[in-house]
Amino acid sequence: MPSLKLLAGAAHDLAHHVQSGVGYVIPHLTKVCRASNVAFAEVELLTEKPYPVGLPRLRPLKTALCSLQQKFWEILEHTGIARAEVKSVRLKFDIAASSPDGYSCPVTAVITAQNGKVFQQHLDITWYG
Repeated sequence: MPSLKLLAGAAHDLAHHVQSGVGYVIPHLTKVCRASNVAFAEVELLTEKPYPVGLPRLRPLKTALCSLQQKFWEILEHTGIARAEVKSVRLKFDIAASSPDGYSCPVTAVITAQNGKVFQQHLDITWYG
């Protein structure tokens, strides 16, 4: 079985994927957070239907988060670590520090293994306006 230390790399890859804009999570999340006057959002990616608690439903955000969940499983598959080894995958978004266009914000990916070890990766804003 591969080392669980590979989860550190998975956290890094997940955070970079979120910030890349490919899945459109940040622009949709920024839109709903700004409309709701919310400065910080968190998502548990391993729930059946990942979505930030307390925020109004926005279909494109729901779709983007479900796609991101699938992308995480692909990232994990590349590490060789079984899904059962992962207890939690939380994404933290600092919406208050987002770019003016809403397409980038600081993101932290936190992966907790079943044995309780935590692997975290933080990325600051990548907007180059």
